[in-house]
Amino acid sequence: MALITSPKAEFGITPAPLMASFSSRGPNTATPGNPQASTVDNTNKPMLEESSLVEATPFSSGAGHIKKLIQNNGCLLANTFSLLDFNYPSITVPKLSSSVKVNRILKNVGSPGIYFARIRPPLGVSVSVEPNTLEFTKNGEEMRFQLTMTRDTTNVQSKYSFGELLWSDGKHNVR
Repeated sequence: MALITSPKAEFGITPAPLMASFSSRGPNTATPGNPQASTVDNTNKPMLEESSLVEATPFSSGAGHIKKLIQNNGCLLANTFSLLDFNYPSITVPKLSSSVKVNRILKNVGSPGIYFARIRPPLGVSVSVEPNTLEFTKNGEEMRFQLTMTRDTTNVQSKYSFGELLWSDGKHNVR
């Protein structure tokens, strides 16, 4: 038996939100390359798992909406893409054996500016980005960049490791 109650808003609760322990979890066995986006709470610290109150990893949260990549008469061509090509804010490369290139599009939603890439690579992986500077001249402009991730054969990891790509103009940070 289930019980549905009216929602109730509570203010001044910290930390908030917590990562729900029952939904939007990943990766999964059907699509292990399906990345999940990480977030911070209202104290600007990493979000916590609801069930254990330990720091949530990028696998803990939902990935958001998929931007259609290839269209043919308004339909997505389902068999012509790689999960690496989805324009997710996070990137998951399962079983990186040598090197992989990943393309992304960044959209300016503010005033013009020059954004510089800062990389904190995952343990056991070297990462480069081209171009490493994006110069937006207007609101709504989109720019492409490419990440190259290469496995470090001298520092092999047996589990997922997490890194970060941060675009910053010195005032705004885009993850």
